[in-house]
Amino acid sequence: INNIKDPVIKKSISIHQNISEEDKMGLFNITSVFILTSLLEPFGITIVEALAKDIPVAASGVEGPKDIMDVKNVKSPFSLASGGLLVNYDIPDSRADNLQAALKYIFDNPEKVCKDVKKGRDKTLKKYAWESLVKQKIAVYKGVQRKRTDT
Repeated sequence: INNIKDPVIKKSISIHQNISEEDKMGLFNITSVFILTSLLEPFGITIVEALAKDIPVAASGVEGPKDIMDVKNVKSPFSLASGGLLVNYDIPDSRADNLQAALKYIFDNPEKVCKDVKKGRDKTLKKYAWESLVKQKIAVYKGVQRKRTDT
């Protein structure tokens, strides 16, 4: 993020690390885009939280965000995803430029991005809401129980 060159985009970014849950929810209420630049992100609960609040996401195209946002391969500089954009982080020297291109796309195409965010939100909540997770776990347990009674 520190290497972004576009002054308008750079000025609109605010960096927050290691914040409390309360502060995070407050920031989500005033945020227009959630940016996650992790090089390693096994899941990315903050992506789910941002999408639940209808906030577009620009995330590094690593495993967790790819799974949540339904993208198998991230193209350069970024790929449109369910809920926002995944930024190609394969080449270290291109990361800032790719992130800048993704953010510019979000700022230049708010209507399209809003539609994608609503789709991503619905898909994400269906998959990761507590009720959905409980139903998935129950189905797994019932499957295990059936196998035990069949043998």
